[in-house]
Amino acid sequence: MKKNSVLNEVEKFAKGNKQTKIKYMELFISQTSQEIKDLQACLENKDWSEVKRIVHRMRSSFIFLAMQEAKTLADTIWKTAGINSKTTSQQINKLSKLCLEVISEFENEKAKSV
Repeated sequence: MKKNSVLNEVEKFAKGNKQTKIKYMELFISQTSQEIKDLQACLENKDWSEVKRIVHRMRSSFIFLAMQEAKTLADTIWKTAGINSKTTSQQINKLSKLCLEVISEFENEKAKSV
């Protein structure tokens, strides 16, 4: 993922409105943080149908923010969750890492905006 590309998408959508930009970043941070926790819990419980539901819901954010790698990974998890537990686990961990990078980028940007 290209550095700052996700932040550029938020800025485009916010059209220069600082408060709108911050709201979108905060929304992504809170929702995605919870979804990552939920995915990890589902992974431990081998609840593949819930994994599929969560990644399907996450796709909207990935599309909105032009996070193509995360979207592709979410699509793959949705199609294959549970077929091979080890592979699903690796995919979820990779998706979590991608999301945490964006969360970190947004938190850094928010800190600069204050």
